[in-house]
Amino acid sequence: MSRRQVAGLVVSSILVIALGLVLANRVFRGPLSEEGEAATAGGSGVAAGGREIDLLFPGPGGLLYPEPRLLAIDGDPVRSAAAVVEALLAGPTTPSLRGPFPADTRLAGVDPGPPGTLFVELELAADIGPWAVGSREELLAVYSLVNTLTQNVRDVERVAVVWSGVQRTTLAGHVDTSRPLTADMSWVVRRSTE
Repeated sequence: MSRRQVAGLVVSSILVIALGLVLANRVFRGPLSEEGEAATAGGSGVAAGGREIDLLFPGPGGLLYPEPRLLAIDGDPVRSAAAVVEALLAGPTTPSLRGPFPADTRLAGVDPGPPGTLFVELELAADIGPWAVGSREELLAVYSLVNTLTQNVRDVERVAVVWSGVQRTTLAGHVDTSRPLTADMSWVVRRSTE
């Protein structure tokens, strides 16, 4: 083997190792932001280089209110949707707003379906079965999730809500969740642009 071939082999090996380290970093630490910090889906969901989105939370008058949040939203709809749902489940920071689901609800998974459809599985620490809530509270919970995802995550047009591994016909007896749902912005109070 000539010196040139050996040098080429060494350079190629170094590049392969470097690429492997970069990919391993992304797999184990999450996607990198523009500043090189790992973006997180849990916790505050805030990462340098994130994008401001509106999370929709139930509030006064039985409506959904936007709360701006800086999240790591990238080109991957599944990873972006997971970050959005985690932030939604963490709840609002505005005192007059409330979380859409019971406090111990957690994200069990996000899976792509047919084009434009996203399956979001939620679960509680202890499955309580159908909720004992009124129609407006159920409607606000479901559309808090559906509207927030369809308005903020690329390629998501419909959301199928799965609860503890089952796509129930309803969560509390009022809203049909047996099929993927599209946005219904009629429940949303528009954020003022000052």
